[in-house]
Amino acid sequence: MPRSRGTRARATRGLVPAVIVAGLLAALAGCGSGGGSSSGSSTSGGGSGAKVHTIGFVAAGADDPFWLATVRGAEEAGQGGKIKVLTANAKTSADITGMVPVVQDMLTRNPEALVVPGVPQLLPVLKQAQAQNIPIIFYADGIPGSTIERTTVITDNMAAGEKAGNYIKQQLHGRGTLAILDIQRGTYPLLDQRAQGVLAALQGTQIRVVSHLDTACDTQRSVAAMQDILTRTPNVDAVFGACGGAILGAEQAIKAAHRDPNGITVVGFDGKPAEFDAIRAGDEDATVVQFPVRMGKEAVEVANDVLNGKSVNANIDSGSVLVTRANAAQYANLQ
Repeated sequence: MPRSRGTRARATRGLVPAVIVAGLLAALAGCGSGGGSSSGSSTSGGGSGAKVHTIGFVAAGADDPFWLATVRGAEEAGQGGKIKVLTANAKTSADITGMVPVVQDMLTRNPEALVVPGVPQLLPVLKQAQAQNIPIIFYADGIPGSTIERTTVITDNMAAGEKAGNYIKQQLHGRGTLAILDIQRGTYPLLDQRAQGVLAALQGTQIRVVSHLDTACDTQRSVAAMQDILTRTPNVDAVFGACGGAILGAEQAIKAAHRDPNGITVVGFDGKPAEFDAIRAGDEDATVVQFPVRMGKEAVEVANDVLNGKSVNANIDSGSVLVTRANAAQYANLQ
């Protein structure tokens, strides 16, 4: 179909209780922050006032610009001498269990608080941290039903998906067909929420979902999935990829099928650098972009708040924005 080109409030689980005696604070401040920094960590010098706390920050993949950006944000929080930040990163985001030894190693560096992505595979090692009275902060991902964390700094993925859905609705004028590419539902809740947000935005329209396929967010699997969609529904009007790998693979298949780029709306999620290239080239219409640097920085800062006895909400939305060619230049350096 031809088409023109172109937070939500969360209930808190409760507040983190603590009472800090002013005289004790003064005594601790005089001690400064002991210990040296390890390789790959950002170390703050002793500032004046409150104690400089040591916070461990673990990311999920040195091969992914998103996780590298969260590390930059964590390091920014350590600038200025108020927080000492120890950082570590798993080798590849494709192997979630690869974070387990990284977190175990981080615990040997004696952090006072631990900031990690909230994924179920980490629960055993996080229970070790909890037994050592180390507060745990989740970021980027959360574990449904978990109570081990003090708070989660995360994109509101349902609201972010709605932004993508509203854009698709606008481009298709409320009618047409849509294919969704993500991963096996139920295995990664935040991706489910993105797709659910799209569907929520399309309620009451005449836009029909013709395919909803698992790509494991792998580009090559996404190529094959999109080829299958184009075979079964040659004139599909729109495709939504719930992650960067999914939509980039879809774009390759669309090109190979010689589909008119003006005849299919292509919307992604993640805002990977390759997606910005695709938007500039006209191969992708829009992507929902998170703020990974902000996310990493806020997660470290809220961990410091917990250590200082401040109250924190159970969830903190780090935000998202829909990016098109019109505003791509403004957001291109987020990752």
